[in-house]
Amino acid sequence: MGALLYYLVVAMLRIVYKLAIDQQRKGHMTQTYMQWNQSITQVAMFSKLNCMLSQNN
Repeated sequence: MGALLYYLVVAMLRIVYKLAIDQQRKGHMTQTYMQWNQSITQVAMFSKLNCMLSQNN
């Protein structure tokens, strides 16, 4: 279960990084920051959920 979470986080970070580069080219830094923030929040929420599920098992 831990490995799955690791791969998910890595995949999300790759997507966010790609988004950040695309946005930088267009010059929308605020939007990039907001997307980055949102993604981190989603990862944190998923981690919390994963911990709760692991404790139940």
